[in-house]
Amino acid sequence: KKPDVITSISSQIDESCAADKMKKKPDVISSMSNHEETCKKESEVDLQKNENGEWYSDLGQNKRVTFRSWKGNNLVDIREYYLNKKSGRMAPGKKGISLKLDEYVILRELAISDLLDKE
Repeated sequence: KKPDVITSISSQIDESCAADKMKKKPDVISSMSNHEETCKKESEVDLQKNENGEWYSDLGQNKRVTFRSWKGNNLVDIREYYLNKKSGRMAPGKKGISLKLDEYVILRELAISDLLDKE
């Protein structure tokens, strides 16, 4: 069973995808299809559990997104990892950011909006 933080994030993503479909205008149908593909892909992400019992997914190039709770906040942690030579395990590096769910949703909306395509 996935923890509450994953369920909460999945619910917010699903709501966001549904809301975006309602907001789209007919002249951006191709953009909407791309966004629908993004929504579908998000539900197909390979989640794994780390040694602390937190859910994570590898993003490639030694980057990982981890879903955790800390001090009562559900967080989305996007961070670079490195191979710890002593333990032989991947360990979190200094480069990264932890976002509260509402901050993550804002970032996600900006990333999938047409704003990034405009100059």
